[in-house]
Amino acid sequence: MSYEILYNKQFIKVEDNKFIVMVETGSNNCYDVGGRGRGRRARSWYADKWMMEYKQFASKEEILSKIESVRAEKIESGNASAESYKDDSYIYDDKNFGWHMGVTIYGKRCGTTTFNDYKNFYLTGIKQAMTIEELLERDVKVNIHLYFYKKEDVTKLDLKIKPDVTITSTQHLLDTLAEWREYYNQCTDRIHIGYESDWRVEQLKKYRAKLKPKKDRQYKTVNEFYVLESETGYFVRNTARGYKYSPYNSGGKAFIDEKSAARFQKRMRNKDIFKITKINLGDFHTATVRV
Repeated sequence: MSYEILYNKQFIKVEDNKFIVMVETGSNNCYDVGGRGRGRRARSWYADKWMMEYKQFASKEEILSKIESVRAEKIESGNASAESYKDDSYIYDDKNFGWHMGVTIYGKRCGTTTFNDYKNFYLTGIKQAMTIEELLERDVKVNIHLYFYKKEDVTKLDLKIKPDVTITSTQHLLDTLAEWREYYNQCTDRIHIGYESDWRVEQLKKYRAKLKPKKDRQYKTVNEFYVLESETGYFVRNTARGYKYSPYNSGGKAFIDEKSAARFQKRMRNKDIFKITKINLGDFHTATVRV
């Protein structure tokens, strides 16, 4: 099955409530070719015109409206397919949005990408949107260029191919887009907005992490605590293929009370194999547990 992977997002803020939806995406079955053969999956940055209803910019309300309209379409098509094939597995479910849409968020699978995952991807993009000036402060440069397969695709319209433009300010972006859209009015879909360095955009994650204040960790000395116990041992942490465990209760992840343990267990993908166990060290032994 072919599906689209949403890898990253970095929206461009044009006004207080106007954004260019910039996303990094790629197909699951397309790969870059390196010196040793097939490399990583191919991906690229572009302005998602479909999400912006093919306009230059979109507001938060317009983006959310588009997302809800996509959901409504999938509900309708899922119900139609279920009736046509006499198979209820086609009926739409928010939990299986990725399967219905043919899309996944990087790090997940189609079957585990929910509607909320998809919606939050764009909400986070809005929240973390940056102006051209803010991007330039982090050495992230935006350019505008013409996209075409063959030059004839453009020149046959009696149009010249303008050189790429590196944007220097928000006003420069607006002016350049207006100029290009007027000149290429017969093929505005060929106007492409991109980032000059994928690596620079990736570094914005570290920049945002530095801006986010870390919560001070607090610990308490106790003589009783709670752990998650399975047949193999005591839960330590999840891994990509399962979980790490300790044969000793003192080596497992400790919780200050049963409520905290239950809350954590509820979020676990493998929660059914664990039970909450109380560990009592007695009056003469203590342990330090994170509150």
